[in-house]
Amino acid sequence: MADVAKRNAGKVATPKSTGSPLPNDLLETATKAIGGRVRITNTLSTTFEGTLYTVDPALRLIALNTTPRSSSSTNPSSSTNPSSVPGDYRIIPIAAIRDFQILSLGDSSYLSRTAPTRIDTRTLENRLEKRVGELKAEKQHKGENVTEEAQRLYDALRKLLVPIRWHGGAQGTQMILHDAIIVDAPFEPANCRAPADKQDLLPRTKRMIEDQRKKLGLTGGGVRKGG
Repeated sequence: MADVAKRNAGKVATPKSTGSPLPNDLLETATKAIGGRVRITNTLSTTFEGTLYTVDPALRLIALNTTPRSSSSTNPSSSTNPSSVPGDYRIIPIAAIRDFQILSLGDSSYLSRTAPTRIDTRTLENRLEKRVGELKAEKQHKGENVTEEAQRLYDALRKLLVPIRWHGGAQGTQMILHDAIIVDAPFEPANCRAPADKQDLLPRTKRMIEDQRKKLGLTGGGVRKGG
């Protein structure tokens, strides 16, 4: 009797099996069910039902799309990659699964449709080059050592599709309009000047600057202090 009691003292009571695979077997079972409908109950007794999107054997996680099957978004055509279909995805650790039931298996083409798609690196490079060019162009339209008011005026004139650029001359930063009209700080109509052969542009440019200054509520000042 003493020997029997000693052997029983080292035993730990275990719950009865619910019929679900053990954690080590669950990974293999879940992998075979990818693309199918499954019902999962976690250790907190919360049940999820949905399409088993994928299984990560390294991290021991599964991804489940719990969007109702009746939704048209969960019934993509055979040529659609399921990863591009909107869904409500949940990441569940295998260790947190208490019960795992396979409701239906996925079709044989599911794995091929979820395979990573090829990335067109040339297209990405072209997009990058285009964006870099845009950023460089935007930088050229930022005046150096000018006030916020002056920059606002410049941007407003630029929106009118007026040919305009900043120029750092001996007299400080200037606005150049129509490649001819020079506007010095504080960038008011009185600060506009033009060469002899471009005098016809001067009155129109002055009116345009005056109108934009009124719209922006600018009072004066064009060069930042200390600039």
